[in-house]
Amino acid sequence: MFRITDFLGAAFITSVAAMVASWGLGDPVLVGHSRGGLVAIAYAAAHRGRVRALAVIDSPAFISEEVLLAFAQSVKD
Repeated sequence: MFRITDFLGAAFITSVAAMVASWGLGDPVLVGHSRGGLVAIAYAAAHRGRVRALAVIDSPAFISEEVLLAFAQSVKD
C-alpha cells in the first residue's frame, strides 16, 4: 500500500511540526501548493484537531486511503 510518507518522507511532516512549535502557532491555518498540499494534508492527518483550516491547491490526488480517513476523522472531531 502506498503511504504518503513513502513519497514525501517523514522529514517534511516533522519539519512542519517543528516550525509550528517553534513559532508558537498553536492551531495553524495551513496552505499547500502541489507537493506542499500533500504535506499539509499529511500534517493535518497526523495532528488531528490541531489545524484550524486547510487549503490545498493543485496537488496530486494520489493520497492513501489511510491518510484521507485520518484527515476526514480530524475534520469530524
